Amino acid sequence: MKIGKYFSNLKVDVSKLVICAVIMLLLLNGMPIFGQERFLMDQNTFQKFKQANRLFVKGEQLFLKKSFSKAREALEGCVEIFPEYSEAHFILAQILYKQKEFPTALEHIDAAKNHFKFMSDIRISTQLEYMDTLRERKQKLQEQLRMLREQLSRTTDPADKSRVESAIGSAEAQLSQIDSRDHSQVPNIETVPAEYYYVHGNIFFQMKKLQEAHQQYLETLKIDPNHGNALNNMANLYFMINKYEKAKEYLDRAEESGVEINVKFKDAILKALEK
Repeated sequence: MKIGKYFSNLKVDVSKLVICAVIMLLLLNGMPIFGQERFLMDQNTFQKFKQANRLFVKGEQLFLKKSFSKAREALEGCVEIFPEYSEAHFILAQILYKQKEFPTALEHIDAAKNHFKFMSDIRISTQLEYMDTLRERKQKLQEQLRMLREQLSRTTDPADKSRVESAIGSAEAQLSQIDSRDHSQVPNIETVPAEYYYVHGNIFFQMKKLQEAHQQYLETLKIDPNHGNALNNMANLYFMINKYEKAKEYLDRAEESGVEINVKFKDAILKALEK
């Protein structure tokens, strides 16, 4: 049988990609990410990170538009400047997989996993600093509102009263915006995501390293037991070594997860079980 006949090719849900929206927002606006008892970064490293982050954002956008060659160029620039940028390595692994450069894809998915904790620390520290800044801004706005309302109570001139009311409205709108942002929780993302293991497994699969692929899919399913494509690929692996009961077990789970099942694959398993 041709390897991977019923294999689920690389189908990563882009909505599950670890997209550094908070980092992008803060870094592109020049907010430092230093703080007591938090992740510390010296100024030189911070400047490199800012530069790399711009390339990551560009590369990620190009990747989502399926402009893979240009995305690759931007993301390779990102990791050249900041080698620990795990998300850039993760997307590069997917691009190189699509371009059938499997050994290089393997290097990038290894790097993505190895550096994930480092980048997680940066993200968490950055968001904590961001939330602190919001709270400080909120306190200043509340004090400003108190003074404006006192001023309004003493104002008799219609023109002055209108200006004060406008200022109050503006401050209240800013407070409302801060309240909506301040409710965001610090992400708990210290664990390498299931998608990283899934991509790793697919790369091994295409390199015909089936035992290694099997282990990566198992790790995927430890984190996300309903990962449909990983379940399907486990079924395929077991089918290839004639373990049809296990193949059916995993394919049934894949079908229950909602992933699209290859009907011919299901029929092949059932026929094999009848023999």
